[in-house]
Amino acid sequence: MQIRLGLIIATCGVVFAAMPLYAEEMPFEKLAKIEQFIQNGQDAEASPKLRELLIEAKALVKADPENPANQFLLSKVIYYIGSDDAAALAGATKAVELAPRNAEYRIWKAAVLMAANMPDKAVVELREACSLAPDRIEYTASLVSALAAAKQLGEAEKVLAGLIQREPKNGRWLGMQSDLRFQADDQDGAEQCLHRAVEIDPGYYNGWFNLGQYAQGRNKPAEALPLFQKAAAIKPEDLAPRAKIVQCLQALDRLPERDKAREDVFTVYAGGKVRETVFCRDLFESGSKRITVYEFFEPTGLRAVRYSFTVADKSGQKAAETVSLGSYEAITILARQKHEIGPGERLYHIDRYYPGGHATYAMFKKEPSYDEVRKIVLEMLEGKREPLVSPVLPVKPTK
Repeated sequence: MQIRLGLIIATCGVVFAAMPLYAEEMPFEKLAKIEQFIQNGQDAEASPKLRELLIEAKALVKADPENPANQFLLSKVIYYIGSDDAAALAGATKAVELAPRNAEYRIWKAAVLMAANMPDKAVVELREACSLAPDRIEYTASLVSALAAAKQLGEAEKVLAGLIQREPKNGRWLGMQSDLRFQADDQDGAEQCLHRAVEIDPGYYNGWFNLGQYAQGRNKPAEALPLFQKAAAIKPEDLAPRAKIVQCLQALDRLPERDKAREDVFTVYAGGKVRETVFCRDLFESGSKRITVYEFFEPTGLRAVRYSFTVADKSGQKAAETVSLGSYEAITILARQKHEIGPGERLYHIDRYYPGGHATYAMFKKEPSYDEVRKIVLEMLEGKREPLVSPVLPVKPTK
């Protein structure tokens, strides 16, 4: 089961008293633990517990449908499971109707509305929540985000100004201001906000990371590298800046350092908190084409792939073709039967997939290095390498 992530917020603490008392864990205590599992990427632990809690929440609503806490609980569980977004919104709406002065319920309803791409309606709920709980600064921050999503940038700036006044040393608010400036097509202003953010709040992770993004977007990997390294130092368990470090070192042709940085990416993955099955390890251009390279952490299945090169135009909008290094089970079995590889070996092949067909460009008896694959892909894109005689196997592999 694919568990929904985006709406885990602090909405449990104020409603315990509304729930019946049990000798075992109360439903909201169970939900809080499940949310922690979800935040930690432990879907395997969260999924069965969500299913169990769904049964319990439905029973509570059936027994007492006028209890807003029951509706709230059921709405959250349904949303996390991802089984029925309309039912999740209906439960959140019912909770608000039953307890209109409960700010937590309005915050949850707003979050569900945002996930359903209804920011204007979310703004209404958030304004009410901020009125009911003016000291909850997170509510005000959510209102800024909803206003921005609703394209009410001027109003978002006004609300955000209040946050900056309340917490002038919090880099996050300047980060939000940067987002608003970027949305208003003021990239220079957006970047200036981030510089101020990390100046007043050196531990502001998003500031360093996004400054790195701006530098990388200007094709300045040497400038971007230390910014991503700052971000990685602040959140060593986060995959994103470590992948960016690999990209920058590749662009700078500092390959031994790149390989060490890639090891760091896999170390983070081995920690068990990474949801992704791939990471972006390289970005480069060839003529009019822009290539994005993804590496799979654990190539598995009958059509296992290690690298996937997505080839697009320079705008990045139109994907023209894909090139991959794979090791398909059927091809490997066929090669073993033909005695082209030994019993313990696998066949690897570089395939180019384009509209209307595909061709194989190279084959290997063992997994080639990334640099070997990258070189062949560049030759292919530059028209300097032809496909093998037949794209239909079997063909004799390259040693």
